[in-house]
Amino acid sequence: MSYNRKNILFSFLILIISVIALMNGCVESVTDSNTSSSLSISISSPVTGDTIYVGSNAITFTATDGTGGSISQYEVFLNGASNGVYKVSSGTATKLYLIVSDTSLYKKVSFYITVYSSTGKYKTSTTQTGLYVVPALPSAPSKLRIAMVSNNEFDLSWIDTSTTTTRFEIWRKAGSGGTYSLLKSVASSVFYTADIVPSIYTLYFYKVRAGNPNGVSAFSNEVNTLIAPSNLEAKASGTTSVQLTWTDNSNIEDGFRIERTNVSTGEYEWIANAIANATSYTDGTAASATTYKYRISAYSGTATSDYSNVVTITTPTADVPPPSLLTANFNYTTRKVDLSWFSSSANPYTYVERKDGSSASYSQYAIISSSTVRSFTDSIITAGNTYYYRVRELTSGGLYTAYSNEDTAYVPLLPPLKPSNLRLVQGSSATEYKLFWQDNSSDETGFELYMKAGSGGTYTLKDVFAANTIAATETVPSSSITYYFKIRAYKNSLYSDFSSEVSTAGGLGFALKSIATSTSSITLQWNDNFSDEIGFSLERKISWQDDTHYVEVGLLSSSSGSTVTYTDTNSIQAYTSYCYRVRAIFSQSYSDYSNILTVTAQ
Repeated sequence: MSYNRKNILFSFLILIISVIALMNGCVESVTDSNTSSSLSISISSPVTGDTIYVGSNAITFTATDGTGGSISQYEVFLNGASNGVYKVSSGTATKLYLIVSDTSLYKKVSFYITVYSSTGKYKTSTTQTGLYVVPALPSAPSKLRIAMVSNNEFDLSWIDTSTTTTRFEIWRKAGSGGTYSLLKSVASSVFYTADIVPSIYTLYFYKVRAGNPNGVSAFSNEVNTLIAPSNLEAKASGTTSVQLTWTDNSNIEDGFRIERTNVSTGEYEWIANAIANATSYTDGTAASATTYKYRISAYSGTATSDYSNVVTITTPTADVPPPSLLTANFNYTTRKVDLSWFSSSANPYTYVERKDGSSASYSQYAIISSSTVRSFTDSIITAGNTYYYRVRELTSGGLYTAYSNEDTAYVPLLPPLKPSNLRLVQGSSATEYKLFWQDNSSDETGFELYMKAGSGGTYTLKDVFAANTIAATETVPSSSITYYFKIRAYKNSLYSDFSSEVSTAGGLGFALKSIATSTSSITLQWNDNFSDEIGFSLERKISWQDDTHYVEVGLLSSSSGSTVTYTDTNSIQAYTSYCYRVRAIFSQSYSDYSNILTVTAQ
């Protein structure tokens, strides 16, 4: 046993001595067969002493491989521990990140990168040390949007994507080639702002970024004051034609870009441009019985707005004949433009479109909801203008026909139409008279009233009235002379013909009086000094009531004599006093009321 122990101890000592000898004598000659000087990796950011952030920090680096193979992957080491492995995809640049948790906040860390080749070789970069970790920068705001409030005021809104934001910066530039500058800063709790731009004729661009005490985020998406068109609508106007209409929400566009889906791929393709301020376009390149989607955007130079809403339309398989033989004529009597046309179809709607000589494009002017009406009168016209007209129909299936031919009508500069139905009744004295007339024009500047004394006298201007006047009170010099009146309308230096002539020879006018009474009836009489009245309206109230209680108790047709007599038996109460008044009825108006007569039933 003693001998064996000695042998064992001796062997153990020999082993220890061999290991020590090996360590001391052979370390300098040991090499790692997997390292390669042909691989290289260098880091340019972040580097020793830099500040980094909690979260993902992008690493800028360069790496080359001279092993005869290719780089297959990278591994990032943070404080000596693996921080992420990134495999290399063919043809794609590899992006590396140093991912730091908040446990390292306000501490210093180190990192390095190991690069591996496809031949099994690897190389480790220089270690970057003393990188100080601070809270993360905010991330960029998203979904920046713009809306027009008025021609020079716009609302901006965005979404905060970070929890570390303490402020937002709004940046603006004028024109595509302009330079961005800080417009304003708002608190982190604010996600919208308004801006009034210096000029309504300049295109402005905006972007927003978030900030905190450590720095700022990247910028959001960019928007501009070229507001997208809206309310895009599409109607088939034939088997191969689609009519597009929209609302133009901008005043600085150079035009509109019109896009339509490709039937085969479903992708949008540009098909045409429309001019600035246009609100319609006809696509005449469609195929029959085919479904399309359309969208449009405004453009100014190289800048474009967002897209409008998308509309879907299916073209019909067969055309419907359009209206034809459209004529437009100015009516010298009515001072209006009369339209007429022919249609071989009984479509339920006809659309009348109009433009004047200064308009670039047609606009919808009237809708006729009838399958039989083939005419229209345009009364909203201005002298000196030429108007252009066209019509089309809408079928019960929602298909627009093609347009009719175009026709024009010139509206000449004409004097106003003459007044008519000039009437005269005596006023409150023997020399006061009330005149009434019918205004037949809508464009007069005013009226001129002429008067003469006696049938052989000479007419002279008596009075001038403003446009739309239909009554006046005049005083004559003498109650013993018969005076004659006539009136005309004028428009600037143009004058209408005179109205018919009236005179003061009618005497006392209505002269309402009572000629008989009883406990159940009252008989009244008045003069008829009119020649063109339709009839008379007799009104009554109880004497102690106010004027709001007058009610019509007699409606008489035109009289053939010089006086009118009427007996009122309508619920007459004995020994009650009533007030009466009467007025003449004309085709489009009334005369003034007569004198008020109070009568007691007895």
